[in-house]
Amino acid sequence: MTDDVPASGRGFADKLKHLRVYAHPASRGPYSAAEIATGTDLSKTYIENLFSGKQNNPTRSVIASLARFFQVRPEYFFDDDVTTQTDADLSRAVALAAALQNSNVERFALRAATLEPEVVAALIEMVERLPPARGGQAGGNRA
Repeated sequence: MTDDVPASGRGFADKLKHLRVYAHPASRGPYSAAEIATGTDLSKTYIENLFSGKQNNPTRSVIASLARFFQVRPEYFFDDDVTTQTDADLSRAVALAAALQNSNVERFALRAATLEPEVVAALIEMVERLPPARGGQAGGNRA
């Protein structure tokens, strides 16, 4: 999910591009520059310049606006530990959203949410011992 480049090797533009690709609702694709501009009260040209790297020293208020828009901490853009953790969180969210597209996974999760914690822990232990599905999607049933 981090495009195989460690957080320390990514500049502001790369981190912003990463958020554009991965930090959006599961029901839609990445935000356009125009949508980001509208949501941050910044100009579309300025947003495009941030993405291209032409503008590479945004102010604190710009960083704060972008962080609010993408629902990440402002430190995402300059603290490699925060970047790494946020990217891992986004990766899990994307994987979960994809898994929940399978109606059997959704049914399992909804039912598990009603069970006692000890039962859920036992189910997790059992499921983790199972071999992964061969040759494609597990559970077959797509919503």
